[in-house]
Amino acid sequence: GARYAIERRLAVEEQSYASDGDARPVDEKVGDEASALLARLKSVMWDGVGVVRTPSGLADASSELAAMKDEAEFIWDRAGGDWRAAAVRDAARSGLAVAEAASANDVSGGAHYVLHEEVRSEPVSDAALVGAAGGGFGSEDDEEEEALVAAVVL
Repeated sequence: GARYAIERRLAVEEQSYASDGDARPVDEKVGDEASALLARLKSVMWDGVGVVRTPSGLADASSELAAMKDEAEFIWDRAGGDWRAAAVRDAARSGLAVAEAASANDVSGGAHYVLHEEVRSEPVSDAALVGAAGGGFGSEDDEEEEALVAAVVL
C-alpha cells in the first residue's frame, strides 16, 4: 500500500540524485528521528488542526508545523533514502498546508468545526454531569443541560 508507493517514489528520487552525480549520505539514526517527529506531528495535527479548531490553535499549530517541516527536511537530507524520512517529510509538508488552508477558511464544513470564541472550562467529571442533569434530557432544564454538554465537549 502506502509504504510501497513511498518506496517506489524514493527510487525515482534517488535516480534523479544519481543522475546529478550527487551521493546522498546515510545516517542510521534518521529512521528513529523521523518516527519520533512523526509522532509529534500527529499530536500537533490532532490538537491544533483536528475536528474542533480555533483560530489561535491553528496559528500555534502552523508555527509548530513550520518548524517541524524544517526539521523533517533536515532529516530527509541526511536520510539516504529511508522511507520513514520521506514519510515524515511529506507529512510535515501536508500538515502545514492543511493548517494554513484551515486558517484561511472561516467556514465550518463537513465534520470540521471552527470555534471562533475560545471557551475555557474546567474538566467536568461524569458524576458532576449526572448530578447537574437533574431530570435528564427532555425535562424543563434542557437549555442548562445542553450548555453543560457543550462545555464538556469543548
